[in-house]
Amino acid sequence: MKSSIVAQRYAKAFYDFAIEKNKTSEFVSECAFLYRLVNESFELQQLLKSSPHSLQKRKEILLELVKNPSEILLKILDLLTSNNRLDIIQEISNQVIKMDYQAKGIVKVNVTTAFKLNETLKNQVHKTIDQLLKGQVELNNRIDSKIIGGFILNFKDLQYDASIAHKVNDIKNTIVQT
Repeated sequence: MKSSIVAQRYAKAFYDFAIEKNKTSEFVSECAFLYRLVNESFELQQLLKSSPHSLQKRKEILLELVKNPSEILLKILDLLTSNNRLDIIQEISNQVIKMDYQAKGIVKVNVTTAFKLNETLKNQVHKTIDQLLKGQVELNNRIDSKIIGGFILNFKDLQYDASIAHKVNDIKNTIVQT
């Protein structure tokens, strides 16, 4: 909890700095790359959190992975290194991406289904969500065969679970309670 508050504060300062320098899209792209990089590599996560390497060496390793880092990213990594906060770079990157979506009026919506949505269903879901939400919608389809059928819709801090697995669980709980 404490690190997420710190990450939000850093992200806000960095995002504002990128706006000031008129380099927002470049900075957000780098943050998205860093987020994916750390998210997909357990070794990198461990390196950033608890490593025998010095903070300076960790920063150098990160910079080797980022091709042509911007001036903003270099300054950020310097600041995080000097403040011993390099371990929260993934959280900061995620917060920057969220801030950019919010600034652009984009709402990220995740739809979890038991199978991949075809274009017709995707368009239908997109059309329905567009009616409910103001702003541009970015729709991501996650596949989870455990839900059996139906869907789970997540956006902002809300979740609507219309999966068959959820309904079966509700029936099971009702039977157990009686």
